[in-house]
Parts: sequence; C-alpha cells; structure tokens
Amino acid sequence: MGEINLDPITTSAISRVTTEVVDVAKKSKEPKKTFDDIWYLTFGRLGLTADKLRFKHQVDLDNYKNSIIEKIESIPAENLQEPKMSIVGPALDAARFYIEEDVLREMFAEVISASFDKTKSEFTHHSFVEIIKQISPTEAKILKLFNEELELPIVRYEIASSKGSFFDLGQVIFQGFLDDLVSGDEYSIEISNLERLNLIRTNTRYYLKDQQKYDFFEQTTFYKAMLKLYEPQSREIKIIKGVLEPTPFGESFLRVCI
Repeated sequence: MGEINLDPITTSAISRVTTEVVDVAKKSKEPKKTFDDIWYLTFGRLGLTADKLRFKHQVDLDNYKNSIIEKIESIPAENLQEPKMSIVGPALDAARFYIEEDVLREMFAEVISASFDKTKSEFTHHSFVEIIKQISPTEAKILKLFNEELELPIVRYEIASSKGSFFDLGQVIFQGFLDDLVSGDEYSIEISNLERLNLIRTNTRYYLKDQQKYDFFEQTTFYKAMLKLYEPQSREIKIIKGVLEPTPFGESFLRVCI
C-alpha cells in the first residue's frame, strides 16, 4: 500500500474521533445507525483527503465494514446494546493500519461486533484491541486452531549428558501448519509472543491420549538430525509430550475475537 500523507485538518479530525463517537452514540437510537456514524467519523474524512488510497484498499475497507455490519445484524434483537465507545473507538482507529491483513482485520471486526452484543459483555476486555495490534497473522491463525481442538500437541526434547543426566534443549516444538520441521524453531517466536500476551501456555504435565498426534515429532528432519548427532555417542533422546492450551484470559479472547 502506498504511503498516506495526511494534512493537518485530517490529522486533527482523526484525533477528535473518540470525542465525536461518544456524541454520536448519545444521539443515536439504533446500534446499526451508531456504527454507521462511527464508521464515517473514523474513515470517511480520511477517504476524502488521502488521494493515494488504492482501489484494493477501498475494496478491503468495504469488505471490513460489510463484515462488521453482517455480524451486528446477526445478533438477536433482544441481545443488542449500545456499544462501549471505549472499545469501538480504539478498535476502529487501530484497524485503519490492518485493513489489508484479512485475519487481523476480521479479529477487529469480531471485537467491534461483540461490543454490540450484551451476551458477550462479560468476556470483552478493553485490552483486546491492544492485543490484536501485537500479534502477527500467523499467530492469529494459530489461535484459530483452538476452534477445532482446545489442546494442541507439542513436545520438548531432552538429551542425555555424558554423566547420564538429561538436559532440556529449551525448545517448544509445535507442528503448526508445516509438513516438516528443520530447525525446531519454526514457531518459537510465535509461541513466545502468545505466551507473553497470556493467551496460551505450554503444559508438559500431561499429554493427549491419542498418541498418533505425536507421531509427527519423530519423523521431522530436525529429530532425525538429532538422532544422527547423538546416537553415535550413545546419548539417549527423550521426547517429553505436552499440550499447547489457552489460558483463562485466552479463552475469553478466543470467544470474542476468533
């Protein structure tokens, strides 16, 4: 996407969005009308002055708006509520920089629509907007895996030392979306960041009953390379099985954002 240069008038207008959306919410009687007005205050005037916006950007913007409206319209009438501007305002403002990232854009849409749904109020936290800003598209896709399974298989490898004790390689090995692992670090940054945000935790105190879910970890290039290195030294390699699971905070985040 080309660089967007905002003139002082537009910059000032955007800085006033939070104040203005509160005024709009007070005057509006219908949640959908509230959203339409908030949308204009956040994006409308930006579109009038940023002439370098590409056609694709406009298509992404339209898709984003339509996605939010569809989600709001799918909420049963008895569950509709006026949204918290402290959530909708920051979410719309932050989303301006993620319009072309489909998976993150959709997460912002989920947070915004959840603010209109009284059944999700207790699970919707103000920090969710900031959390979405700190995760990558790959990390968002990892979180989506929890829609299928609440516990995902992971392993750690322990190597026997020359004295017979074992030491942990310090890596959490996760298959993710790959057919093979070469370094063992393929998802180390993503897992570390999601743990830092308190969305997930690694747990090796128990493991999945279905042992086939762990077969992959004995077939990777990385594991075979370790066997080639340590077996000639008669050093055993232990596979410590475990799971990747959401934290209680992460469960709320998943309920609202995924």
